[in-house]
Amino acid sequence: NGLDARAKSGWGSPILKTDGAFPVVRFDGNDGMVVYDLSDPNDQAIFLDPEDPNAVGPLDLTNYTIYVVGKLNQTLNTSQVFFANYNASRGYGLGISDSLPDYVKFWTNAGGEMRSGGPLEADRYYLMVATITNTAGKKLTVNDCVEDDSNGLSSYTKTTAATVGALAGGTQFLKGDIAEIRVYDGFIQATHDGVVNELVSKYGLNRECLGGPSLDQVALTALTFFGTTSTGSVRLEARWNTFWQDAAWDIVLASGSIAELAAIPDPNDIPILNIHDNMNIYVQMEKGQDYTFTWVNPTSVIPQGENYGMNFYFDSAEKLGKPHGISVFGNVTDPGENPEAFQANSATTMGYPITDVPGAGTLIYKDYVKGLAVTLTPWVVYHPDVFNVDFVTGNNDVTHALSDDGKIKPDGKTDFIGQFTLSVDSYTPNCKDDLIPMGGKYYFMDVNQDCYVDLEDVAEFAQDWLRCNDPANPLCE
Repeated sequence: NGLDARAKSGWGSPILKTDGAFPVVRFDGNDGMVVYDLSDPNDQAIFLDPEDPNAVGPLDLTNYTIYVVGKLNQTLNTSQVFFANYNASRGYGLGISDSLPDYVKFWTNAGGEMRSGGPLEADRYYLMVATITNTAGKKLTVNDCVEDDSNGLSSYTKTTAATVGALAGGTQFLKGDIAEIRVYDGFIQATHDGVVNELVSKYGLNRECLGGPSLDQVALTALTFFGTTSTGSVRLEARWNTFWQDAAWDIVLASGSIAELAAIPDPNDIPILNIHDNMNIYVQMEKGQDYTFTWVNPTSVIPQGENYGMNFYFDSAEKLGKPHGISVFGNVTDPGENPEAFQANSATTMGYPITDVPGAGTLIYKDYVKGLAVTLTPWVVYHPDVFNVDFVTGNNDVTHALSDDGKIKPDGKTDFIGQFTLSVDSYTPNCKDDLIPMGGKYYFMDVNQDCYVDLEDVAEFAQDWLRCNDPANPLCE
C-alpha cells in the first residue's frame, strides 16, 4: 500500500518509495533490487522527489519569466536587486539600476542591461517583469507596458544560488519593499496575461506606461578632479573622483557653500551626498534653480601656485558611455589671496573613472532634448591651509574616505576643499553656437545666418537691394 513509482532521468529505472518509515526499494542499472531501511540513519535512500523544492538544486532555468511587485528603494545610487542568479560572471538580475537609480533594469551576461524608458516614483508599487524565451528573446515589462524588447540569454553555473532582495552582489539585504516575487519556467502568453491580471488586482496596481524622464530635471552624477599644467593638461600624480573601487582618491561632495558648512556645529551633520558603498553621487537639479556645492578631497601637502581641473558628468553619462558636459581648470587659491580666475578646459583631462579624455571646452552643459542648460558659475579650489579642514581620510580601494555610516572620518591631515555653483535654465539651441558646430550648414538665402529662411531674410535682402540695384555701377555692391 502507498507505493509510489516515478521515472527519474539518470537512474535507468523507476525510483520506488513508500509513504511512511518503511524500507525503500530501488532497482539499480543491473535490475538488482536494493533495499534501504529508513529507520536506520546510516542506511538512507538517496533519491530526489520532484515535488519537494528542498530536494533539488538552485534555480537552473534557461527560459524564465520573473514577476516582481516592489517599491523603489529610498536610498539613491544603490543597485537594488529584486531577484538574481549570479556566479563569477553574473547570470541575470532584475531590479533598480545603479547608473540611473530610479529606473528599472534587467541585466543578463549575454545581452547586457535593459533599462526602463522612464523613472519610478517613490512610495508606489510597480509590477516588473523580466522574460527570456527559448528563441533568445529578452523582454523587460513594467506595469503592463513593454519597456524594451531585444535578444539576450543568461549563462551561469548550476551551483550558484538565486538571491532575493539583495544589494551589492548578494552581500546585503535591501532597504526597499518587495510585496511578491514569482518565477515561472518559460513564457506562455495566456499564463502571463493571467498573472498580470491577478497581480494588478491583488495590489491595486495601474497599467499605465512610465512617462519618460522629466524634462525639467538634470542630475549631476560624477566628478573627476585632477592636477593640471598651466595649459590644463592632466598631471597623472594628482587625481581624484567620485568612485571608490579604483586607484584614485575620493571626492567627497556636500550640499551648500563652505560658509554654510562651517556654520554647522557638529561636522557629522554635514549633508554629504556620496553613497558610502561606492562614493557615487546622483544629485537631481530642477530647472530655474541654482545649486552650490562644496567638495573635500584627502590629500598630502599641496605646493602653492599649482593648477587643478574638474570634469562634470550629467545624467549618468559616465556609465552610459557618453562624454562629460563641463571641463574647468584654474590656479589654486593660496592663503591670503582672492579666488583665482577659472576657464573652460580643452586640453587632455581626467575622464571617469581614470582615463585620458579631451576636455569639453565649455562651462555650459546643454541638453537639447530636455531644452536645458547647466552653467558653471563660481568655481574655486583652495589650498588646504586656507580653511584647515579635516573631514576625510586618505584612501584607496581598501581604506575608505568616510566612516561606515557615511559621516566624516578625520585622519589628522588637512584636506583639499573647493566650491562651485551650477545654474539650471531653459535653453533653445542657436544656429552659430550649436547647430553649425554639430555639422549643420547655412541654407541658400539664409541672409542673416540664423539657420532659417523666412521673412527676416527677405526683409534684409530687400533692404540691401534697395540700397543699390544697378549691376552696371562699379560702386554698387
